[in-house]
Amino acid sequence: MQTMVKTPVMNRRRHPRGASAARGWLQFRGDVSARETVSADLAREGAQFSTAGPREAGEQALVHLQLAFGGTIECKGKVCWSRCAPDGTCNFGVRFVDLADDEGEAIQCFLDSPVLQGAALAYA
Repeated sequence: MQTMVKTPVMNRRRHPRGASAARGWLQFRGDVSARETVSADLAREGAQFSTAGPREAGEQALVHLQLAFGGTIECKGKVCWSRCAPDGTCNFGVRFVDLADDEGEAIQCFLDSPVLQGAALAYA
């Protein structure tokens, strides 16, 4: 029996991520339209998403996040990592590239408020 040893990965994030679901749309280069998804986790600097089909580290995307009550954020993002399951679903991390300070504050406000998170998903 072969045992797999996991090497610890250093967390390089400046802001902690929470298991917060926010409705999002991602449009990658070459896409005709945006792909709708829900974040698995979210922080001021990025989020984890899932879509069908693989994403490559370094790919750039236009990211739209619906935080609550119609409030949306639009920024550019860059795929930092990607892992695909046998069923073809791929999870990947996106770092927000050009997020304005007020947009980062809006994300933090969303993360700090379970009421806002519930409202955002109710409209999903």
